[in-house]
Amino acid sequence: MLRCCGTPWRGCFPTTTSTSPTGSTHVWFPLSAGQFDLDDYVDLMVRFIHAIGSDVHVIAVCQPSVPVLAAVSLMAEAGDLAAPLTMTLMAGPIDTRVNPTPVDRVATSRPLRWFELAAVHQVPEGEPGRLRRVYPGFLQLTAFVSLNPARHADAHRQLYRDLLAGDEESAEAHRRFYDDYLAVMDVPAEYYLQTIASVFQRHDLARGEMTWRGQQRIRPETIRRTALLTVEAEKDDITAVGQTAAAHALCTGLPPNEGSSTFNLAPGTTASSVDEGGAGRSLRASPSSSASTGSPRVSYSGARRSRSALAMTETELKLIAALAIIGLRSSPRNG
Repeated sequence: MLRCCGTPWRGCFPTTTSTSPTGSTHVWFPLSAGQFDLDDYVDLMVRFIHAIGSDVHVIAVCQPSVPVLAAVSLMAEAGDLAAPLTMTLMAGPIDTRVNPTPVDRVATSRPLRWFELAAVHQVPEGEPGRLRRVYPGFLQLTAFVSLNPARHADAHRQLYRDLLAGDEESAEAHRRFYDDYLAVMDVPAEYYLQTIASVFQRHDLARGEMTWRGQQRIRPETIRRTALLTVEAEKDDITAVGQTAAAHALCTGLPPNEGSSTFNLAPGTTASSVDEGGAGRSLRASPSSSASTGSPRVSYSGARRSRSALAMTETELKLIAALAIIGLRSSPRNG
C-alpha cells in the first residue's frame, strides 16, 4: 500500500537510519544520494512490483495514485508479465480539473516559482539530511489541519469525553488515527515541484501528455490485464469526487466501467461483499473519533459485475481492508 506523503526512498537510494532517545526512528536521504523526483517515483513503483513477485495487488492512497497509474501503464505497454492483477486508486488526483477544490485552485492560481519560494526550504546544518531542499513535513501538516481546524478540535474534545466515560476503545481508535495522520515527512523539492507542475497545473496525465524521463509517453490505454478500482470520498476537501474516477476514462483498454455506486453505512454496522457466485464475507466497521470523509464512491473497470456493500469506517485502513477483498476476487485473471 502506498500512502500520501509517504514517499518510499529506502531501497531506491542510500539512506541513513538512527533511533532517537524517545525511541522514534529517523530515516533520512543524504544529499550525496542525488535527487528524487516524480520519474524516480514511477521507477520505484515498477521495482517494488517486481520485487514482490507474482499475484500483486496495488493500493494507492491519494498522491501515489499518479505514479502508480503511470508505472502500471509503462509495464502494460512493455508487456511486463509482472504487472499487478488489480490496481486500487483511492482519492488520487488523476484529473484535478474535475470539481476543483481549494487546494487545486491554489495550485493553478500561482506560478511554480511561488511554491518554490514559499514552501521549499533547506534542511539546516546539524540536522539529518542537511542542506537538502525539501517541502517540510511540518508545513504539510499545517496545511492539512488548516483545511478543517474545527473538525480536528471536535475530534480531540471527543477524545476527552471518551476518556472521562472510560471508553478506551474509542480513545484508542483516535490515537491510532492521529498517529497515522501526524506521520508526515519532508518531501524532496524536485518531487514536490514536479508534482505541482505536472499533476495540478498542466494536468499532463489527464490530457495524455505525461512522459517518463521526458522520452516515453504514459499511455494508460495500454492497460488490459490489470483490473482498476477507484474510490472517492463524498466530503474529501483535497481530492473531489470525479478526480480519481477519471482514471477509467483513461484506461480505455479495459472493459467498460461496470457502474458507479455510493455506499453510506454508519460506523458499527455490518456489511458484506457478495459476488455473482453468492459467496460473501462480512465486515464490521469500528467507531472512531476521527473525522468522516463521507460516503465512498466506488467504480470498477476490468472486473465482472458484483453486488457489493462496504462498511464505511472513519479511517482509511478499514476501508482499504474491504476494498482489498473486492480487488482480490474481481481480478480478470482469477476469473
